[in-house]
Amino acid sequence: MRLLLFKVLLMILPSGLISEEKDYIREYYGNGTLMAEGWKEGNVKEDYWYYYFPDGKIQKKGAYKNNRQNGYWYFYTPQGKLLREGHFIKGKKNGWWKEYESTYVRELKYNDGKREGFALIYMKGDLKKVEKYSNDIKMGEWTSLLGFKRDNPNVKF
Repeated sequence: MRLLLFKVLLMILPSGLISEEKDYIREYYGNGTLMAEGWKEGNVKEDYWYYYFPDGKIQKKGAYKNNRQNGYWYFYTPQGKLLREGHFIKGKKNGWWKEYESTYVRELKYNDGKREGFALIYMKGDLKKVEKYSNDIKMGEWTSLLGFKRDNPNVKF
Protein backbone atom coordinates (compact mmCIF):
# COMPACT_ATOMS: atom_id res chain seq x y z
CA MET A 1 0.00 0.00 0.00
CA ARG A 2 1.34 3.42 -0.98
CA LEU A 3 0.48 6.69 0.75
CA LEU A 4 0.36 10.18 -0.68
CA LEU A 5 0.27 13.04 1.80
CA PHE A 6 -0.76 16.69 1.55
CA LYS A 7 -0.24 19.00 4.52
CA VAL A 8 -2.50 21.87 5.53
CA LEU A 9 -1.49 24.24 8.32
CA LEU A 10 -4.23 26.15 10.14
CA MET A 11 -3.13 29.10 12.26
CA ILE A 12 -6.01 31.46 13.09
CA LEU A 13 -7.69 31.76 16.48
CA PRO A 14 -9.05 34.87 18.23
CA SER A 15 -6.77 34.28 21.20
CA GLY A 16 -3.61 34.28 19.09
CA LEU A 17 -1.70 32.06 16.76
CA ILE A 18 -2.04 28.32 17.33
CA SER A 19 -0.97 25.94 14.63
CA GLU A 20 -2.86 22.75 13.93
CA GLU A 21 -1.70 20.41 11.20
CA LYS A 22 -4.14 18.44 9.09
CA ASP A 23 -2.95 15.98 6.47
CA TYR A 24 -4.90 14.87 3.42
CA ILE A 25 -4.03 11.20 2.95
CA ARG A 26 -4.38 9.04 -0.13
CA GLU A 27 -3.90 5.27 0.21
CA TYR A 28 -3.40 3.02 -2.82
CA TYR A 29 -3.83 -0.66 -3.63
CA GLY A 30 -0.71 -2.53 -4.78
CA ASN A 31 -1.71 -1.97 -8.43
CA GLY A 32 -1.72 1.82 -7.94
CA THR A 33 -5.51 2.25 -7.80
CA LEU A 34 -6.79 4.66 -5.17
CA MET A 35 -8.08 2.74 -2.10
CA ALA A 36 -9.02 5.55 0.33
CA GLU A 37 -8.61 9.27 0.86
CA GLY A 38 -9.39 11.69 3.63
CA TRP A 39 -8.14 13.89 6.44
CA LYS A 40 -5.97 13.01 9.43
CA GLU A 41 -4.73 15.00 12.38
CA GLY A 42 -1.64 13.09 13.44
CA ASN A 43 -2.66 9.43 13.21
CA VAL A 44 -6.35 10.16 13.82
CA LYS A 45 -8.94 10.13 11.02
CA GLU A 46 -11.07 13.29 10.98
CA ASP A 47 -13.66 14.82 8.68
CA TYR A 48 -14.74 13.27 5.38
CA TRP A 49 -13.26 10.03 3.96
CA TYR A 50 -13.87 8.12 0.73
CA TYR A 51 -13.14 4.40 0.20
CA TYR A 52 -12.94 2.68 -3.19
CA PHE A 53 -13.17 -0.84 -4.58
CA PRO A 54 -10.07 -2.07 -6.47
CA ASP A 55 -11.75 -1.14 -9.79
CA GLY A 56 -12.02 2.51 -8.63
CA LYS A 57 -15.78 2.61 -7.89
CA ILE A 58 -16.89 4.16 -4.61
CA GLN A 59 -17.29 1.65 -1.76
CA LYS A 60 -18.29 3.93 1.13
CA LYS A 61 -18.06 7.53 2.24
CA GLY A 62 -18.64 9.47 5.41
CA ALA A 63 -17.07 11.47 8.21
CA TYR A 64 -14.87 10.61 11.16
CA LYS A 65 -14.45 12.28 14.50
CA ASN A 66 -11.59 11.08 16.68
CA ASN A 67 -10.94 8.04 14.47
CA ARG A 68 -14.58 6.86 14.75
CA GLN A 69 -17.32 6.97 12.13
CA ASN A 70 -19.53 9.92 12.99
CA GLY A 71 -22.40 11.44 11.03
CA TYR A 72 -24.14 10.20 7.90
CA TRP A 73 -22.50 7.39 5.87
CA TYR A 74 -23.25 5.77 2.51
CA PHE A 75 -22.27 2.21 1.48
CA TYR A 76 -22.31 0.89 -2.11
CA THR A 77 -22.23 -2.45 -3.92
CA PRO A 78 -19.34 -3.25 -6.28
CA GLN A 79 -21.79 -2.46 -9.13
CA GLY A 80 -22.23 1.11 -7.82
CA LYS A 81 -25.73 0.79 -6.33
CA LEU A 82 -26.52 2.24 -2.92
CA LEU A 83 -26.52 -0.63 -0.40
CA ARG A 84 -27.25 1.14 2.91
CA GLU A 85 -27.12 4.56 4.50
CA GLY A 86 -27.45 5.96 7.98
CA HIS A 87 -26.00 7.73 11.01
CA PHE A 88 -23.07 6.85 13.19
CA ILE A 89 -22.34 8.34 16.60
CA LYS A 90 -18.91 7.57 18.04
CA GLY A 91 -18.47 4.62 15.67
CA LYS A 92 -21.83 2.96 16.34
CA LYS A 93 -25.00 2.93 14.24
CA ASN A 94 -27.63 5.26 15.69
CA GLY A 95 -30.98 6.49 14.45
CA TRP A 96 -32.74 5.45 11.26
CA TRP A 97 -30.93 3.43 8.59
CA LYS A 98 -32.04 2.35 5.12
CA GLU A 99 -30.93 -0.93 3.57
CA TYR A 100 -31.52 -1.51 -0.15
CA GLU A 101 -31.92 -5.04 -1.49
CA SER A 102 -32.91 -6.11 -4.99
CA THR A 103 -36.58 -6.64 -4.07
CA TYR A 104 -37.12 -4.51 -0.97
CA VAL A 105 -36.06 -1.53 1.14
CA ARG A 106 -35.75 -1.89 4.91
CA GLU A 107 -35.91 1.11 7.24
CA LEU A 108 -34.79 0.31 10.75
CA LYS A 109 -33.67 2.11 13.86
CA TYR A 110 -30.44 1.58 15.77
CA ASN A 111 -29.50 2.61 19.29
CA ASP A 112 -25.83 2.41 20.28
CA GLY A 113 -25.09 -0.06 17.46
CA LYS A 114 -28.03 -2.38 18.13
CA ARG A 115 -31.33 -2.74 16.30
CA GLU A 116 -34.07 -1.23 18.46
CA GLY A 117 -37.75 -0.71 17.72
CA PHE A 118 -39.53 -1.38 14.46
CA ALA A 119 -38.09 -2.23 11.06
CA LEU A 120 -40.31 -1.40 8.08
CA ILE A 121 -39.90 -3.48 4.91
CA TYR A 122 -41.18 -1.97 1.66
CA MET A 123 -41.57 -3.65 -1.73
CA LYS A 124 -42.17 -1.34 -4.71
CA GLY A 125 -43.07 1.46 -2.28
CA ASP A 126 -45.70 -0.52 -0.35
CA LEU A 127 -45.24 -1.58 3.28
CA LYS A 128 -45.14 -5.40 3.22
CA LYS A 129 -43.71 -6.43 6.58
CA VAL A 130 -42.89 -5.01 10.02
CA GLU A 131 -40.30 -6.49 12.38
CA LYS A 132 -39.75 -5.54 16.01
CA TYR A 133 -36.34 -5.55 17.70
CA SER A 134 -35.19 -5.10 21.27
CA ASN A 135 -31.49 -4.93 22.11
CA ASP A 136 -30.66 -6.37 18.64
CA ILE A 137 -32.98 -9.39 19.14
CA LYS A 138 -35.95 -9.93 16.84
CA MET A 139 -39.09 -9.93 19.01
CA GLY A 140 -41.80 -10.19 16.37
CA GLU A 141 -42.76 -10.04 12.73
CA TRP A 142 -45.99 -9.05 10.96
CA THR A 143 -46.92 -9.47 7.30
CA SER A 144 -50.45 -8.17 7.86
CA LEU A 145 -51.08 -4.53 8.73
CA LEU A 146 -54.27 -5.60 10.51
CA GLY A 147 -52.33 -8.09 12.66
CA PHE A 148 -49.70 -5.47 13.44
CA LYS A 149 -52.31 -2.91 14.52
CA ARG A 150 -54.06 -5.52 16.65
CA ASP A 151 -50.79 -6.43 18.46
CA ASN A 152 -49.52 -2.81 18.68
CA PRO A 153 -52.56 -0.54 19.15
CA ASN A 154 -50.53 2.44 20.42
CA VAL A 155 -48.07 2.60 17.51
CA LYS A 156 -48.70 5.24 14.86
CA PHE A 157 -46.76 5.69 11.60
